[in-house]
Amino acid sequence: MNAMRRTISTVAATLVWLVALAVPASAHSVSGVSATNFETTLTGMSPRIPGVRVEVIEAGSRLELTNTTDADVIVYGYQHDTPTTDQYLRIGPDGVFENTRSPAVYLNSVRRGNVAVPGTADPTAPPQWKKISSGHTARWHDHRTHWMSDQNPPQVRRAPGEEHLIDRFEVPMSHDGRVVTVTGTLTWVPGPSSAPWWLLAVGLAAVTAALILVGRGGRWAVPLVAALVALVLVDAVHAAGIALAAAGSLPSQLGKLAGGSFASFIAWAVALAGIPFLRTRDDDGLWFAGFAAVFIALVGGVSDVGDLSRSQVPFAWGAGLARALVAITLGLAAGLLASVVVLLLRHRRREPVEQLAPAASDA
Repeated sequence: MNAMRRTISTVAATLVWLVALAVPASAHSVSGVSATNFETTLTGMSPRIPGVRVEVIEAGSRLELTNTTDADVIVYGYQHDTPTTDQYLRIGPDGVFENTRSPAVYLNSVRRGNVAVPGTADPTAPPQWKKISSGHTARWHDHRTHWMSDQNPPQVRRAPGEEHLIDRFEVPMSHDGRVVTVTGTLTWVPGPSSAPWWLLAVGLAAVTAALILVGRGGRWAVPLVAALVALVLVDAVHAAGIALAAAGSLPSQLGKLAGGSFASFIAWAVALAGIPFLRTRDDDGLWFAGFAAVFIALVGGVSDVGDLSRSQVPFAWGAGLARALVAITLGLAAGLLASVVVLLLRHRRREPVEQLAPAASDA
């Protein structure tokens, strides 16, 4: 193994090890939610206010409220008893404000609500408003609207294959001093069978490996490069669909793509760097391809395998496409990796013969 291959192996093996350790904690998510079977649905706003719109976004992870009227909307926190207690958000013509005395400001900063509330928070104290946006839209994790426990509800544990109404919730608000109530439901919706998607992955792996390995000599290079490029493109589309499922402007979504797909960028770079070696049928290209396949399989496939069997998938272009992309990623990566191993073993078996050939001719 030459110095370049040793360097590639050491660096790539280290990165693969780090990614493998991080996969359980770094599954693709949108605002803290990955694929789930809990569906959040808004059922009404009473009374309805023209110019005020409330929606569920990001697979139930957050609520979004837009107010284009001339009066403020106040969203109340979890300890709201009177019109003056626990005022959490204020959205109106002057922008979006949060009350730093409301415990909800801190609890809602993450989806799980597992943060410490400072002692200065007091839902009964007069509000201390802090401006957080000049727009007319607020987005927040409202823990009344999604399931918070690590353990499924009892009825789900008894019959996970059936649909269950888990809760009916209310989010109290006011508009120009008038009480407004937003209502909704939290429902367990079983996901589809993952069997067809696994069949797709296995079939694609077999076809990919067959197309690469069927030829002798150097004819493996073209189909291997094609499969590697396809794997990168599929993973890029998958990463983009997850980033664009997040609410907000396009620049903020692109920022989420950059921040949430750092490991994928490494994999794509490794794959593209290996193509020139593969085109000349250099074994170093096989090492590049193999490590890229492992990277992408871990980050874009294994980490999102829940998409295959859950009903609510945070993806910009629909759950069906997300499932297909995960299955294709797993299939292409497995076929590529199997091909790389076989080709490296073939080439290794030929090396002693090639090294002895000149000595044999001299004799």
